[in-house]
Amino acid sequence: MEVPVGQALVLLTVGDSAQLVTALHPASAPLGVPAARIAEQAGLPENELPGRRFTSPI
Repeated sequence: MEVPVGQALVLLTVGDSAQLVTALHPASAPLGVPAARIAEQAGLPENELPGRRFTSPI
C-alpha cells in the first residue's frame, strides 16, 4: 500500500494512538500519532478516523 507524498492514511486506532501510513511510513512500520489530535483538527470523532485519508503539509 503506497500513499503519495503529502497524504496520510489512517490504518486504525489503538488506544489513544492513530496508526498512519505516509510516503515515509509504510504499513509495516506506521507512524503513531495521538488520535485525539487528528480528530480535533479534522472535526471528526476518533472512531471515524480509520480508513480516512488526509492531506498534510510537508
